Amino acid sequence: MPRRPNIPHSERNCSWARTLDILGDSWSLLVIRELMVGVDRFTLMQERLGISKGILTARLKHLADHGLVEAIQKDKEHPRYGLTEKGYDLFAVLVGIGQWGDKWVFGKDNEPISVLDGRSGSKLAPLKVQTTDGVTLSPEQLRFEAGPGANDATRQSLAKLLSSKSD
Repeated sequence: MPRRPNIPHSERNCSWARTLDILGDSWSLLVIRELMVGVDRFTLMQERLGISKGILTARLKHLADHGLVEAIQKDKEHPRYGLTEKGYDLFAVLVGIGQWGDKWVFGKDNEPISVLDGRSGSKLAPLKVQTTDGVTLSPEQLRFEAGPGANDATRQSLAKLLSSKSD
C-alpha cells in the first residue's frame, strides 16, 4: 500500500484533522472548559489550571486567532476573556469528553465532578449520536460520502474506502 504524504492537519480536507489542529493540544479544551464554567480572569484561570503565564497567553491567542475566544477586558492588570458563539458550540463536545472520562477513566460512581441539570439537579443523559428525528445510531449505522467541500483527494479516498467495504 503506498504511503500517504505527510500533510499538516491544517491543510487536510478533513473536519476532524482541522479541528484537532485547533483543539488537539492538552490545554485548549481545558481553557475552553474554564471559560464555559465562568472563569474569565486570566490570573484565576492560570491558578486553576496550574499553567504557566506564557502557555496560557499562547493558548488564548491561538484560540482567539481561530475565533473561539475573545478578550472582553483588555486591561493589562486584569484581562478577562469570553467564548464566542463558535467557542460555545463546543459545549456538547466538552460534556461528551467529560462523560467518556467519567465512564472509562474514573469508572462508574467514581466521577470527580458531577455535571447536573442546573434547574432540576438531575444527572445528564449520556450523549448519543442521533438522527434529526431522534433515532440513536451506532458507528456501524453511519455512512460517509463526499460533502460539498470535498476536494478530489477526499473524493478519491472515500471512493477507495467504499469500494473496499463492498469487497
